[in-house]
Amino acid sequence: MFLAALHSLAEKLMFADADPRAQASAALRDVAPELEKLRAKAAVKCRDFLLQRIYSLRKDKTNIQVCCWCFACAGMLFVLFVLFVFVLFVFVLFVFVLVLVLFVTIISQ
Repeated sequence: MFLAALHSLAEKLMFADADPRAQASAALRDVAPELEKLRAKAAVKCRDFLLQRIYSLRKDKTNIQVCCWCFACAGMLFVLFVLFVFVLFVFVLFVFVLVLVLFVTIISQ
């Protein structure tokens, strides 16, 4: 259930960042802070999930093979989400540097 919601959130975030018409809309400006809050909350929940799985391996009589298999299946969407957040961060940083360079060149002329 959570992984499906995480996948849906990732799709919505990708659409909001990739579509230039969506970026220019007033609706996205209204919901952008909420999307960022949801992204942060999803990252915290994924972190808690990973820590819970790691701590479960410390218990006595734990079947590590079963735990690792379940972790691998459940962790695929998490890895995709983390990768998406990283790529998005690099893209935003690139756009910021590009705008800064353009601003400096315009001012210097």
